Amino acid sequence: MLIIDKEFKSHIRPLTDTEKNLLAESIIKEGCRDPIVIWKNIIIDGHHRYEICSKLGLPYKVIENKDKQLVSREDVLDWIDKNQLGKRNLSKEDYDNRMGRLYNSEKKKHGGQGGHRWQQAKVIQVDGNQLPVEISTVVSEPESTATIFAKRFGVSEYTIKQNAIYAESIDKIAKNLGDDIRTKILYSEGHLSKIDVVFISEQSPEIQKQVFTNDDIISIKTNINRIKVEEEVEQIRQRNVSFLLEQKEKQERVVPIVDTRTLEELPCRYVPGMIDNSNLKKCPCGCGYLYDIDTDTWTKT
Repeated sequence: MLIIDKEFKSHIRPLTDTEKNLLAESIIKEGCRDPIVIWKNIIIDGHHRYEICSKLGLPYKVIENKDKQLVSREDVLDWIDKNQLGKRNLSKEDYDNRMGRLYNSEKKKHGGQGGHRWQQAKVIQVDGNQLPVEISTVVSEPESTATIFAKRFGVSEYTIKQNAIYAESIDKIAKNLGDDIRTKILYSEGHLSKIDVVFISEQSPEIQKQVFTNDDIISIKTNINRIKVEEEVEQIRQRNVSFLLEQKEKQERVVPIVDTRTLEELPCRYVPGMIDNSNLKKCPCGCGYLYDIDTDTWTKT
C-alpha cells in the first residue's frame, strides 16, 4: 500500500474536473502509461494517476526514485517543485511560487553564495611521468544565488527575490491554516495578488482564519480589504492617541509662573508701548511678562 503524504500532495498541481475526466478516460483506454514515483514508499509524483487507478481497480507501475540527493523531506519538496516546473498548465502564480521556493531552499543551503569548487594538483616529472605532489582546493569567484537563479529562469534578480518573498508568505499561511490552503491561494478563480498574500502572511493566525472563512475568492478579497481598512483606522487612532499624550506631556512640563505683583511692583516697570494681545499686554522689554487687564496680574511666559 503506497503512502500519500498530505504535505507532498499539496505541492502537486490540482487537476480541473475536465482534466480529471480526460485522464480517467485515457487510463481506461490505454492503461496507466506513466509509473507512480515513490520515495520511501511515499508517492512524490503520480497522485492523480494513483487515485484514478485505485478507484477503478486498474493496475499501475511503481518506480523508486533512487536519487542519492533525496535525503530529507526538504530535498523531496525541491524535487517535486523542479518536476512540476517542467509540466504544463501551471498557473503564473504557481510558477512564481515554485521558483521562489527553490531559491529560498538553495539560499538556505549555501548562505546566498554560489561559486564552483574543484581540486587542483601540482605535478613533477619523474622518469617521464607526471606525479602529483600537492593537491589544493580552488574556489571560483562566487555568484549570488539570486544571480544564478536569474540566469536559470531568464528573469531579473529583483523578480527572483520578489517571488521568494511570495513563496515564503504562502508557506507561512500554510503552516498556520494547513497545506490545503495552497490550492486556494494559487488556483482559485480570480487569484489573490502577491501583495495580498504577503499582507495576509503578516497577520496573526486568527485573522488569517477570518480571511479564509469562505471559499469563494470574492469573499476572501472582501475580508482582506476589511482588515486593511481596520488596520488603517487603528493606525490613525494610535497616531491621534500618541499626539494627545504628547500634547498632554508638554502641558504638564510647562507650568506657568503667575506673578501677582502690580504694575508698580514690576521690576522693569515698562508701561508705555505695551503690545496689545487681546486682554493681555505683552511687555516689549523682553522680560517675558504678560499683563492681564481683567485680573490685574502679571504672568511669566
